Amino acid sequence: MAQAGYDGLLAGKLDVIAGVTLAQKLMLLTVPFVSKKMLLRQIREMQEV
Repeated sequence: MAQAGYDGLLAGKLDVIAGVTLAQKLMLLTVPFVSKKMLLRQIREMQEV
């Protein structure tokens, strides 16, 4: 994780997402376009499993 953050810093990236799957990265990209209610419902379902 620290290496990913350091590499992102050197590359000039503001956001570095490390240790997550491709599906999780794709879901994170949709966050700005999803309603807060829908997002919180999805998070709740993921945490209850």
